[in-house]
Amino acid sequence: MAEAFGQFQYPTPPINRPSGSQGNLLAEVEREQDKHHLTLTKEAFEDYRAGRMPAGPGARELIKAFEHIDAQLKEHEPGTAAVLVAERRLENLLRQQSNHLHLQTANYCWFRDPHKALCLKLAGTPDTTKPLGGMCDSARCPQATRHPCHLPV
Repeated sequence: MAEAFGQFQYPTPPINRPSGSQGNLLAEVEREQDKHHLTLTKEAFEDYRAGRMPAGPGARELIKAFEHIDAQLKEHEPGTAAVLVAERRLENLLRQQSNHLHLQTANYCWFRDPHKALCLKLAGTPDTTKPLGGMCDSARCPQATRHPCHLPV
């Protein structure tokens, strides 16, 4: 599609991800962000296992997810020689959960279902694929949780 300005026609630029150095940087940032989210999810899971439960409207759903992960791990309880396999399995299960994690200032947003996200409802954009952090109301959103790391905030 082209737009006409006087006698010239300028092509409409395609909307793509950056390439070259910018693309490499973006890919590296996303990899590091994924690692960080996995680390935070592991910490939340370890807190759950230690009896330090999350708080907030999304806590019940997160606890159910952690219970499900725990049950899957117990189904395939390895022997003493398979500890590394068990750690890898736990990491894979938690990675699925960490893909939903979005960090906010005073809470975690486990953005699984856009139709449940209060921020999207308030903005009138229920089909967006990411939460709107600036509109987060962690006291009312059913996907928001607070953890011990949020106490200082």
